[in-house]
Amino acid sequence: MLANKNKNVVFLLPGVLTLIVGLLLSPARADDIEIYGRAAVGGKPNVLFIVDMSQSMDYGTDGLAVAPGNEDQKKINILRRVMDDVMQANAGSINAGILFFTHHTSGVRWPVSDLEADAVAIDSTLPAGTTVLQAINEHLKIARPNSMTNYASPLIEAARYFRGEPVWINDYWSWYWDHSYPAFDQGWGQYQDWLPLGANPAAYDNDPPAITWTVNKDVPVACNIVTESTGTVTWNNCGTHTLTAQGCTAYPAKAAWTETNVCTSSHRECTGTESQGECVDGSWINVCDTYGDVNHPAQNAYDDCRYEYLTDQDVFNWNGANYLSPITDSCQSNYIVFLSDGIPTTNPAIDAATSLAGLPSSNQCEDVGDSIFGQGKNNDWSARCVVEVVDYLATNDQVSAVPNSVVKTITIGFGLSGAEAAKGNAFLEYMAEKGQGSFYSASDETSLKNSLNSAIGEISGQTDEFTGIAIDSRNNSFSTDNRAFVNLFTPSTRRSWAGNTKGYFLSSDGLRDVDGNAALDADGKFSASARSFWSGSADGNAVSEGGASAALTNGGRQLLTYTGSVAPAGVTLTTGEHSLSHCRLPLGVAIRAQRAPLLRRLGACPRRHEPHHSLAHVRRVQRPDHARGVGRLVVRL
Repeated sequence: MLANKNKNVVFLLPGVLTLIVGLLLSPARADDIEIYGRAAVGGKPNVLFIVDMSQSMDYGTDGLAVAPGNEDQKKINILRRVMDDVMQANAGSINAGILFFTHHTSGVRWPVSDLEADAVAIDSTLPAGTTVLQAINEHLKIARPNSMTNYASPLIEAARYFRGEPVWINDYWSWYWDHSYPAFDQGWGQYQDWLPLGANPAAYDNDPPAITWTVNKDVPVACNIVTESTGTVTWNNCGTHTLTAQGCTAYPAKAAWTETNVCTSSHRECTGTESQGECVDGSWINVCDTYGDVNHPAQNAYDDCRYEYLTDQDVFNWNGANYLSPITDSCQSNYIVFLSDGIPTTNPAIDAATSLAGLPSSNQCEDVGDSIFGQGKNNDWSARCVVEVVDYLATNDQVSAVPNSVVKTITIGFGLSGAEAAKGNAFLEYMAEKGQGSFYSASDETSLKNSLNSAIGEISGQTDEFTGIAIDSRNNSFSTDNRAFVNLFTPSTRRSWAGNTKGYFLSSDGLRDVDGNAALDADGKFSASARSFWSGSADGNAVSEGGASAALTNGGRQLLTYTGSVAPAGVTLTTGEHSLSHCRLPLGVAIRAQRAPLLRRLGACPRRHEPHHSLAHVRRVQRPDHARGVGRLVVRL
């Protein structure tokens, strides 16, 4: 393992300093001359995140209930933090939207859009200045884990969105609760959390309006008034309306119950295996609860009288609408990132999936009951026809007028545990294979962050290297050390690309990380578990994590320069005599006011830089406060 305990010091020579000052203060930037063939063209990629909100997301990554006070360790809360971090780090690389699923699917809660754009233009109830990234985080904040895991329905919804087809939302529901979209309550500082399904109206064509209200006049409403023999009213849901009597039923007094075999209520039990609040390999049934006379005392006689009154009712109407497809350019890539923490446990969308895939019946879908789940043939109904949907999206143009309008699927298994972990990861990996994307597995917060960063790197043009590997050479012996340094960057449509310099060890079988593990996977990409020099944890394929950038403490570097009149030769630069201050900057009178901001910028050294304009060299310098030389990496402009 490489240990480096030295403080960060930058040594600047006057000529080099002048060059840097000129570059930083220059109002103009030259266009790139290099031609990079793999950068995204046609705009940022479109990415729809499909996120599991089943009951198990309310548990820890070990599959166990989280102790009170440790709610931050629930999978849902880990996901919220990681999504925020990852989207901020990649805001300039992708357009993003989101939908959620439990035993059914939501509509597209936020349409695919520029993460840095003004969200108020999409949802006017949001506070001024809210970005799309912040709006997506607000939806993650109110998402509540519950119920079972349904893979098929959210994929159908996503397919309809990319294809510009009618809003689906489980198809068989057209109620107010299913299609209404919440407003952002600025008093509470969050979205109303009681409308979890409706699609964002900006995601579909709302002309004519998809939702209308009509008033039905004089609608009869039934109600009851229950009066005991003592004259006490124990029930009245008739209010103060003008009532029309419909008749009464008299019930005699009852003695206290003595039987213990009377079913007065029931509870649910799973016929299979209950895991993290879900019924796996079985179904929920109602089981009778019995009580004795303690719970059922004597009862007075009472009259139950029925009435009717007339009222006006507002009626919700879902008139239907077509999604507005985000696919507009044949050069723009389109992706689904599907994240789940469990195997599918229900599938009410088999027919819809069969229809989308263009198959005559669900019997034509691949039977994965035996090959994936080990449950025997025809025991895969919860997963039936799911892989056919992602395969269809990846191999067919989804918008006929836009060539190459395929939608690829990347899958992430997060915190799968117990007996279902291997099956769930295997199925998610197979989904990714059919969807022509990659599969990533995450077991904790760090690996989830790495997986999402790697997924976005795959989408936005891959982490790439432009300048070649620099090898640590020893000039006096014409030999090389076993350390290799590489400049990495993530292509983006932004003016500046995120970049970093990372180091690895050379071995006979390729690059090795500081833990001795292979740094590259079978596809030649940096492994999500790899840890480079200067990194305290795995930084893998995430450009902005770890590496030399992480070793530069913002604002904590010493800036030294030689202030003599001749070129330095054998001069020891000390902090006492050569510390760079704003008085020593070689700037003209007209720009002296910019000295302090310039120094702060030099000292902070923004971690986002452009290494594709740099050439990596290894230099060995003698530190005055250390007895031996320390190998240092210098990036020469």
